[in-house]
Amino acid sequence: MTTIQIQGETPNPIKTSIKTSALLLLDGLPYRYGEFFTALQAQMSPMERGQMFFEVRLAVQELIDEGSLVVLDFKTPQRTGKLIVPGGFSLSQGSGTPNEAINALEALNAESWLDEDPSDSDGLAEAKQQARACIAKPSVAVNAELPQSGTTK
Repeated sequence: MTTIQIQGETPNPIKTSIKTSALLLLDGLPYRYGEFFTALQAQMSPMERGQMFFEVRLAVQELIDEGSLVVLDFKTPQRTGKLIVPGGFSLSQGSGTPNEAINALEALNAESWLDEDPSDSDGLAEAKQQARACIAKPSVAVNAELPQSGTTK
């Protein structure tokens, strides 16, 4: 019997299963970073959770590295954090997703409500700056293309 040696990494069925579960779990929706890992591990038995703790994180990091998943930082007046989203996820109108918040910011800007004013408090000045940045770059979008099956990046 002849054995063929494959160069490079051989597919790990456990990691492949974790990656598939991760992509199915997101299903086009964003998750808060920590909650994503919790939800992903909730699909495992308690014994598997302990055994696969690091494997889950490595599999998700590989998905991020290849562009199938993307991590976005967010900041609101109440909290900051990270979102994990599928590659190609977009919050912009260009993606066909209604975005009332961007429309509202554009309306405020059209009426000059987002203009800099020396009398603004520090918090208001920062909020106006964030709003102008969102309008200038309305596509808080992740335009990472998913790799086609059978091809690598």
